[in-house]
Amino acid sequence: MSDDAVRLSELVPEYSRYYNVTPKEAAHALHELIDDLYSEHGEKRGNRLSINEVFWVGKPDSSKRAARNYNFHFQLLSQYFQGFFASASEVSPGCVSCYSEFDERFKDVPASLVWLSRCKFSEWVLDAGIDPPESISKAGVARKVLEDSSDSTLKTLELESIRKIMVGLVRLIKEVDKAHCEQPVDYDDKRRSDRIKLRASRLNNPPRKNTDLYRELIEFAEDAGFELVKDRQTLRRYMHGESKASSGE
Repeated sequence: MSDDAVRLSELVPEYSRYYNVTPKEAAHALHELIDDLYSEHGEKRGNRLSINEVFWVGKPDSSKRAARNYNFHFQLLSQYFQGFFASASEVSPGCVSCYSEFDERFKDVPASLVWLSRCKFSEWVLDAGIDPPESISKAGVARKVLEDSSDSTLKTLELESIRKIMVGLVRLIKEVDKAHCEQPVDYDDKRRSDRIKLRASRLNNPPRKNTDLYRELIEFAEDAGFELVKDRQTLRRYMHGESKASSGE
């Protein structure tokens, strides 16, 4: 079973444990997140089906997609999380309603049979201009495991990540200076210089309000010919809040 796949029924307990909040508080936060995603993806962009790229019905013992096709809806998923805190009862909702194409009607499916991809969910949330919950993101879960293990091992990994980021950022500064000060010797060199200037300009003047700074930095380094870090989650940990500040929010 892939560690990228997680059951819908596990989201509230994982969130609750990760942030040390009650299940009702965790469910409320996830309920609001789904509503915000609907506002961005469903209403603003008119892509109500995007939810089905992230969630699917699988099997009790496997995340493999079921033979019959089910369609999820933002409002119904939101209602699932609302069921945790809208009632005075402490009983957790066991099912989520979705549309069965085979039966041509809505059906209640056990939440333990509904799966989602941590990576796709995080990318989906990021695309809406929102920071994904670390309790769901694959990097966040891996980090939690590290935090619960050896402090010395964690410190070593953190220092290596910080060192790599700092060295990479200094190298980017040098590449920008070189692109502006040195005359290109041939066509390929000029193209590379122009790409670096464009990337630097995009950092100072983002093309859209919710531009992902972390992605921009990673792609900037790639254009400069080296790897800054492997994923956006690592940058986000050490630059938390900078992306919103840079986009003017």
